[in-house]
Amino acid sequence: MKGKLDIPEKDISSKTISWTVGCSGSTVVDWSNFLREVCTEKLNMAPQMGGIGEVVQIDESLFRGKRKYNRGRLLLGNQNNNGNNNATNGLVPYASSSEDSDGTQQQTNNRNYGRRMDRPWIFDIVQPTEDGHEVRFFHVQCRDRQTLIPVIWKHVVPGTTVWSDEWAAYKNLQTQYGYDHQTIIEAIFGRFLCIQTENILMPKSGSFITIKTWTFCDAPFKTIIAPLGTASNPLFEHFPRTMVPSLVSVPEMETTFSRQYTGGEDTMMSQAPRGRGRLLGRSSGQNNGPSNQLYRRAQSAAVGGKKIIQEENGTQPSIIPKIGEKRYSPSRSSVTRPKSCRPIEARSPVPDSKIYTLVLRPDSGGSAGRKVDFHTNHFKCAIPKELIVKQYDVDVVIQNRDGTWRPAKKDDRFLVMKKIIEREKFPFVWYDDGKNLYSTEDLSGFQKQYEMKVKHKNTDNEKIWDFFDPTKNISIRPRDSVRVLETLLKQHTRSTMVCDGRGIGYGFYQAMFLTKVGVTLNINNTFTCFYHSMNLVDFLCDYLQTDITRGIPEREQQLLLKKVLKSIWLETNHTGQVRKYRIRGFGLSSNRHTFPKQVENDQGNEDGDRTSVTEYFREKYDRKLRYPDLPTVELYTPGNKSLSHHLPMEVCTIQEWQRSIKPLTADQRARVTKKTVVKPEQRYDTIMRVVYDRKFNDDTYLKQIGMTVEDKDMIIIPGRILPPPEIWYKSNRDNSDVIERVSIGKWNLRNRLHTTREIKKWACVLVSSREPSNREIDVASQFAARFPEIIGRFGIYFSSAPIQKSDPAVPNIILRRLEELKQEKCEVVLFILNGVGEDIYKCIKYFGNQKLGIITQCTDYSAIQKNIMKLDMYLQNLVQKFNAKLGGVNGLISLTRALTSASKKDDVFMFFGADVTHTTCSRDRPSIACVVGSRDSTSTQYASRMTEQYPPKGRISLEIIMDLFNMSTDLLKLFASSNGCLPNKIVFYRDGVDDGSYQKVMDNEIRALKNACKALYLDNPQPKITFLVVKKRHNTRFFVYDQHQNTTSNVQAGTVVDTHIVHPSLFDFYLNSHAAIMGTSHPVLYHVLYDEIGFTSDEIQQLTYYLCHADVRCTKAVSIPAPAHYAHLAAYHSRDLDYQDDRRSSINGYDDDIIDSNITLEEVQTKVIQLDPSIQDTMWYV
Repeated sequence: MKGKLDIPEKDISSKTISWTVGCSGSTVVDWSNFLREVCTEKLNMAPQMGGIGEVVQIDESLFRGKRKYNRGRLLLGNQNNNGNNNATNGLVPYASSSEDSDGTQQQTNNRNYGRRMDRPWIFDIVQPTEDGHEVRFFHVQCRDRQTLIPVIWKHVVPGTTVWSDEWAAYKNLQTQYGYDHQTIIEAIFGRFLCIQTENILMPKSGSFITIKTWTFCDAPFKTIIAPLGTASNPLFEHFPRTMVPSLVSVPEMETTFSRQYTGGEDTMMSQAPRGRGRLLGRSSGQNNGPSNQLYRRAQSAAVGGKKIIQEENGTQPSIIPKIGEKRYSPSRSSVTRPKSCRPIEARSPVPDSKIYTLVLRPDSGGSAGRKVDFHTNHFKCAIPKELIVKQYDVDVVIQNRDGTWRPAKKDDRFLVMKKIIEREKFPFVWYDDGKNLYSTEDLSGFQKQYEMKVKHKNTDNEKIWDFFDPTKNISIRPRDSVRVLETLLKQHTRSTMVCDGRGIGYGFYQAMFLTKVGVTLNINNTFTCFYHSMNLVDFLCDYLQTDITRGIPEREQQLLLKKVLKSIWLETNHTGQVRKYRIRGFGLSSNRHTFPKQVENDQGNEDGDRTSVTEYFREKYDRKLRYPDLPTVELYTPGNKSLSHHLPMEVCTIQEWQRSIKPLTADQRARVTKKTVVKPEQRYDTIMRVVYDRKFNDDTYLKQIGMTVEDKDMIIIPGRILPPPEIWYKSNRDNSDVIERVSIGKWNLRNRLHTTREIKKWACVLVSSREPSNREIDVASQFAARFPEIIGRFGIYFSSAPIQKSDPAVPNIILRRLEELKQEKCEVVLFILNGVGEDIYKCIKYFGNQKLGIITQCTDYSAIQKNIMKLDMYLQNLVQKFNAKLGGVNGLISLTRALTSASKKDDVFMFFGADVTHTTCSRDRPSIACVVGSRDSTSTQYASRMTEQYPPKGRISLEIIMDLFNMSTDLLKLFASSNGCLPNKIVFYRDGVDDGSYQKVMDNEIRALKNACKALYLDNPQPKITFLVVKKRHNTRFFVYDQHQNTTSNVQAGTVVDTHIVHPSLFDFYLNSHAAIMGTSHPVLYHVLYDEIGFTSDEIQQLTYYLCHADVRCTKAVSIPAPAHYAHLAAYHSRDLDYQDDRRSSINGYDDDIIDSNITLEEVQTKVIQLDPSIQDTMWYV
C-alpha cells in the first residue's frame, strides 16, 4: 500500500492534519519531517541549472525578526567570563514547546532582554524558464566563499552566465570555476527574498521576475518560519514543504538524504531505513510510520570546512572544533545516519584541497629501444632507520639605531647563530640560515638572553624516515624532511664560490632524492652571474655601450631604472664609513641641484643661503667632482624609505658579490654561454673532484647521525635509445610523399614542405640605426631578389616582386610604413635589421601582431652579409618559420605510430602545451601565462592564448594559470571548427612546475580543463585527459664512459631512463631527445600527474619523443615536446606586446627580504592579451 499525504500551499497546524487524516500528532510530525527529507533529496538529485548561453541569478539573504520568550536570545545571566555575549554558550537551551513558557522567575524577568541572535542565511539560485522561474533555496550558516562556491558548483553548470551583486565570495567565479560572471550594483539587483520590488530584470534575456513569483515563496515564510525559525529549528527544514506543494507519494524505498552546506564542503551522505510508509489509525502507543528514534539526526560540528559526526553512544568526534567555531545544531526531528554507514568525504572545488591524486606507474617500465648503460651524477647514501631529528624555529632580530627591531638578513643570521653555537655548550645542531635549527637532542632546556627566539616546531620525526623508506608510498617529496639532511650537507660549503672577475661565480649543487635504488645524493656544478664591483659611472658606460660622462637623456634614465638599477645595491664610502643604498631615481646635475646651507651655530641659516652638490663636496670633503654635469642619484635605505639622499654618481659603487637578477643583453648572453659551456668529460671530472674534496664520510656532521655516502664513483644505470619517427615531405619531382630519415637527432630538408601556400604581395624593408650605405642597400636588394627563388624550391611561391623600402630605426616611422603596406594589401613584410636594438624588434612585433594584423619576419643584416654566397643553408630555417606563420605544414609525423593500442590509434587527439613565464625580476612586471593547442588533424598547427597575471604590489606571482578555463575553452572551440568535431583524447604538457606545486596545479588546472570540457561537451562523453609536467630545471646528468678510449661523452638523442634514479612508485621518466651541439646534454624529467587515457610507459615515452621532432623551427629534435616549446615561445614573445602599457612601469621595486609564501590565488589579477584577429590563431610566435 502506498501512502498519500496532501500538503497544502498554505500552512496548517499538525493538529488539523491529525484530525483530518485520523492519526496521532507524533505520526504527523514524523511524516512531515520524512517528507521534507524526500523533497530535499529531490533537490539534491535535480539536474544542474543553467548551461552555455543560459542565465541564472544568485543572492544571499539574512532573515531577522522578533523572537518571543527568549528563543534565540542571550539571557542576562548567560555570559562568559569576559562579560561578552557568547553566541554558542549563551543560547537558551530550550528543546520543546513546553519550555517556551515562563517557567521560572528568572525567565520572566529576562523576557525579551539580552542580545538578539541573527537568523540563518538563505542562499538562492534563480533561472528563468518557459513556464516562469526555477528557484532553489539553501540554508547556510554563513555566506563566505568556502560555503557558497560548493553550492554553486553543485547546482549550476560551468559556462553559465551568472549574475550577482558584488559580494566578495563570488570574486573568482569566472577565472577559477568557468562561469560567465556578471555583477550588478545592490541597489538595482535587490534581494530575492528580503526586498519587495515590482519586478527584477533578468540581464540579457530581457525577462522579468514579478512580485507574484516572490509572493508565492515569501508569504508562507512569514507565517511558518517566523515563530519556528530558531537556532534549534533551522529554516532549511521548512523549505521543502513550502516549495513543493504538490502531492507526494512515498513507496517502499531506500533513498539518499540531503547534503547540508555548513562548512564549505558537502557534509555527508546517509541512508534512510526501509519503511512501508503506511498511514494507520490514531494510536499514541505505536509507531505509525517512521519512528522518532530512527529519524533523529545525530549532533554534528563543523570542523575546518568538514563535518565530524558524533555517534549515538556519545563518543566524541575524532577532530575537536576550533575554539569559538560555530556549531550546527539541527532540529531534534531531523533524520540521523545509521551507525553502519560511515560519512563520505566530499570533494570541494575550493583550491588546494587534493581533488586529484598523483597517478602511479602503470608497469615496471618501458622495453622499447636499444639498451645501454651509462653513469649519472647520483651517489647512493645510507641513513640509519633509528634517526630522530628535532626541528626548531629560530628568529634572529637586529636592533636599529632608533631602538626598533628588524629581522636579520641571511648573512647576519648565520653569523649570529654560528657564534652562539660555538660559544655555548650546545648539543649537536645545524642551521639553515633561515628559521630552522635541527638537532638530534632536545633543546627545550636551553634558554639564554640573546635577542633570539627558539621554538620547538616538529616532534613527528617518523615522517623524516618515511621519505627515505622505499616501502612507504610517499607521493610528494616532503620539503621539510629533506631540508633537514640537505642543510646538514651544506654546513661546510658556505664559501666555496669564487668569482672569476668577469661576473660569473662557480659552485656546486647538492640535493637528496628517493629513488628505486634508495636514497641518492645528486651533485652538479653550477654557476650564476654577479655584478662587477665598479664605479656607477663606469658600470653605466659599460651597460649602455656609450660614453655617458656628458649626460644621460631622460628617456635613458627611465629605462635604466626599469631594467637594471632598481634591483642593485649601491655603496658609498666618501664619509669614511661604508653605507648601502637603493636607488629611487635620478635628479638634477650636481651643479644644478641645491639645498639649504648648514650653519654650525645656534642662529641657524637666517639668510637662506643655498649650496650645490658640487660646492658641498668641495667644501666638506675637499673633493672636486669629475662629472658635475651628470645627474645626481636619489638614494634611500630600506629601513627609512621616506628619507632621500642626492649624491653624485661618481661616489657610488656597485656592491660586490651582488647576484645579477636582471635579463642579460644578447651580447652578455653570448659571452656567458661561451664561458659556462662545459664538456661532459670536464663536468664529470669537476663533479668527482667536488666529491673527493668534500670527503663526506669524514664529515663530523654526517658521522654524528650515522649517514654515509658511496663516493667512489657515480651510479651506473641502464637506459634505452628509442627509435626516431619518420618525417614526411613532398617530392620535388612529382609532389608525392617522401620520407626523411632522422639520424642522431637531425635530418636534411631536401624536398618540398608538405603543405604550402602562394603569396600574392609582399615587401622587404631595411631598417638601420643610421643612414645605410650603398653597400648595405645593395646587399638588402640582392637578398630580396634571391629570397623568392630560394624558398620557391621548398614549395612557397610569390606572385609578384617585393616592395622594397629603407627606413630609419624610429618606431613612428616603422608604424607608418606598416600602415602603408597594410593598405597596399601586403600579406608578409620581411624586415632586415641593421644595427638596431631589441626595442625596435619589439616595436615591429607589437605593430604587426597586435596593432595592425600583418605577418612580419625579421632577419639580421650581419647574418645575411656573412652568408650572402650560401643563402640556401641560411634560408632553410627561415623558410620553415615563414611557412608555419602562413598556416602551412612543414613536415608530417604520424604520432599514432607511437601507440600500441588499436583503439587509441583511431581516437581524435588534441595536444596542449602551457607555461608561465616570469621576468628575471618577476616583481617588476606581470607573469605571462600561455596555453597553446593543436588546431588541425595533423597536430602541426598550434594556436595560442595568453594572459598577464598581476600579483599584489611587491609580491611574486604564482605558477598557477588562473584563466585556464577560458583559454582552453577557446582552443577547444577552434579545434572543433577546424576539424568538425571535438577531441576525445587530450594530452597536456605543462612546463615550468616545481615538484612542490604539483598538487596545486592538479587541483586548479586539471579541474579548469575538465570544467571547460564539461561546458562544451554537455551530456556527450567527456574526453579522456593525460596531464604531464615537463621539468627542465633539475641537475641530473648522464655520461657515457668508454673504457677502451678512456673518454667521457654525451648520451645519444632518444635516451630514456625509467629505472634506478626515478621515483619508486610515481609515473616519471627522463628523456634526452636532442643531440647536444656543445656542452653536456641536459635530459628532461617528465612526470605524469594524471592519466585517464591509460598510457603504458612505452607509449607515453615514444609519443613524447615523437613530439620533440615536430617543432617547425628547425630540422632537429628539440629538448622538449613541440606543444610545451610553443607555449614557452608564445609566453616569451608576449612580453613584447602591449608595448605602451603604463602599468608595467608603475610597479615599484622590492626588498630582498620579502617572503611571498602566503600569497593566495584570489590576490592575483589577470588581463587577457589580445592579438589582431587575423593573427590570433596563427603561429605568430615562431
